[in-house]
Amino acid sequence: MKLNKANLNASISVAFYATVQGFAETCKDQISDPIWDWPRGESPRDIVDTGELRDSMVVNFTDENNTALIEWTADHAAKVHEGDYSGKFVMPGRPWTHTARREFDIAEEFGNALREEL
Repeated sequence: MKLNKANLNASISVAFYATVQGFAETCKDQISDPIWDWPRGESPRDIVDTGELRDSMVVNFTDENNTALIEWTADHAAKVHEGDYSGKFVMPGRPWTHTARREFDIAEEFGNALREEL
């Protein structure tokens, strides 16, 4: 077997892509997790309501600096993640990215993806 830097770099790129996609899917799973129930009087709410937030996730990869950006484009994404106060009630933050990070071991997943690719 011949290994060279180009082969290794290609394998690293594939493993990076797979790891980012895996983390993004874990974020989607966390948004749908029932831990985010929010009982509010007659109208219990959860983080999914219409699915707009969950479905607004976008993953962008840039070649120039080997970066991935995962973002949620729904107008209310930051308010849901960080919490908000409307003057009438406090909406608790539901930081799904933090729970996803605790559940998804990036180093382990990257290592597994790289081993599989090599």
